[in-house]
Amino acid sequence: MAMGIFLGNGASAASGALIPAGASWSYQAMTVEMPSAGWMEPGFDDHAWAVGTAGFSVGLYGYDAAATVIPVSIQGMPVRGLLMRHRWVLEDPESVERLTLRVDYEDGLVGWLN
Repeated sequence: MAMGIFLGNGASAASGALIPAGASWSYQAMTVEMPSAGWMEPGFDDHAWAVGTAGFSVGLYGYDAAATVIPVSIQGMPVRGLLMRHRWVLEDPESVERLTLRVDYEDGLVGWLN
């Protein structure tokens, strides 16, 4: 899973990447447990989470180029999801017409930009 957040009229690095491809992300692999309350909130403390470089893959499954490979199971339980966080700052929100989230993903995605 590769991720990048871009600013401007075109979704390219030239238009001002807030989070460039290959950035470090905090992440937590999910098995059967529920996510920690408020994990998607800006002030959530994710310091206990692992840190990896984008792109991510749960198992290899043909994604040989993944920078961070998450095991398909943890303590015998299959990984069913991946929570990911990256802090970013928008210095001048009034100057932005739109934000574009570019994600190469498989099976499903829910995203929060806050």
